[in-house]
Amino acid sequence: NTATNRKEGNPIPVGRGPTGVAVSPNEDRVYVTNFSEGSVSVINTATNRKEGKPIPVGRGPLGVVVSPIEDRVYVANFSSDSVSVIPI
Repeated sequence: NTATNRKEGNPIPVGRGPTGVAVSPNEDRVYVTNFSEGSVSVINTATNRKEGKPIPVGRGPLGVVVSPIEDRVYVANFSSDSVSVIPI
């Protein structure tokens, strides 16, 4: 909470080595890259809970962005020199 300078709720568990975070255009989902396990976790913002299992992508995912026009998530995989595309 920026007004009180305090966190709200408990930390949300995701995969190992979370690095990048992107929010969907309608703010209903958050996508988190898990560097150490090569995956992306999806968080439902209404419940603040992880949805399903992490989505496998390339090795060492870092950057993540949600395309508001194409309904896709793009993930930059540092260790495999690639970009993964996740349809949403």
